[in-house]
Amino acid sequence: MIKFILQGGGSLLGKKKKIFFDEISDDLDGKKKNILIVPFARYENDWPGVFKKYSKRYGRLKIYKKFILALPEIQEFKKQIKVSDIILIAGGGEESLIKYLSDIRLEDLDNKVIVGTSAGANIFSTYYYSNNRKKVDKGLGLLPIKTVCHYTPDSISGLEELINFENKLITFAIKEGDYLKIMI
Repeated sequence: MIKFILQGGGSLLGKKKKIFFDEISDDLDGKKKNILIVPFARYENDWPGVFKKYSKRYGRLKIYKKFILALPEIQEFKKQIKVSDIILIAGGGEESLIKYLSDIRLEDLDNKVIVGTSAGANIFSTYYYSNNRKKVDKGLGLLPIKTVCHYTPDSISGLEELINFENKLITFAIKEGDYLKIMI
């Protein structure tokens, strides 16, 4: 089984943060976990800072054995996925993420908790609405859904465009600070 937690971006505050962290660690056996941090949605020179930020943020989980900075070479990255229990995919640009993750298959993620924030959430969808590029784009297609992150009532036109694109898929509008859990 794979647990996807797709977070819409923005900050998680107070009770929402606790519930979100509980969601990540629920269903785990209580043992310390390896957590892989994937910063590929950002420029490469930003990766160490992203790693530091996410290590600090998710260090509050108290379930980690160690944090691992993802390596961009696909075979090394797949090895890292294998030894990790939780995979955190940071937000940024979906195009960059898709470039690095295009060889990842569902079977590579079996028995993992996948946490994607913003672009890290969108890329697992079949289609998503890019707030940066103001258009519908194709994701990895690992989940048969459509997503838009950072959703607000002001972004209704992007949501409508996504809904009308490929009508047979369910569309999820994920607000800032909210998340969607999908288990497959």
